[in-house]
Amino acid sequence: MYKLIIAISLITCFSCNSKKQTAEKNIVNTTNPPLFAMHTNSFISHNSKSPYDIFIDIKKVGKDVYNLVIKMELQDGSFYVSPNSVRDFKGKFLMNINENDRLKKVSNLIEKPLSIEIFDEHPFVQGNVNWVKKNTTYTQKLKLNSDKDFQIPGVIQFVIEPRCTLEKIPFTIIYENGEMKIDLNKC
Repeated sequence: MYKLIIAISLITCFSCNSKKQTAEKNIVNTTNPPLFAMHTNSFISHNSKSPYDIFIDIKKVGKDVYNLVIKMELQDGSFYVSPNSVRDFKGKFLMNINENDRLKKVSNLIEKPLSIEIFDEHPFVQGNVNWVKKNTTYTQKLKLNSDKDFQIPGVIQFVIEPRCTLEKIPFTIIYENGEMKIDLNKC
């Protein structure tokens, strides 16, 4: 029992240090236009690496129109359920922005490349599903309805397989002095 308590304590300590160092190291890519990145590593094991990387950016594409871009880079055979899956899955990829009157979604989330529906015989699926098994980019068009400064929280959520863990990546869309940017909420 004593060894178990020490092991859990060590894992917890390494977890917070690892997440903090990784987030600080990858939060801003200075070689490109503002690109905010987060390397997730919430599953702690001495022999594993993160099953995915996620990059979030926001770009102005027209008068008061922006694209929120989410790039998912999968590692070591990881996969997740596409937001385009017709069936209802609790772990389906989604991106939500808190209700507000300053920034509105203009269209549905666009997935590239588009996932393909397949029949999966796995006991927990037993039917059609759109698995995302390769690097994919999601684009959400947003319309700015205010010239006042604001901060709007949001979250990206999905279950990463085969690890079967619910991933929640909180972020904040910030509009200050006529500039829009993304801030990743860190652990």
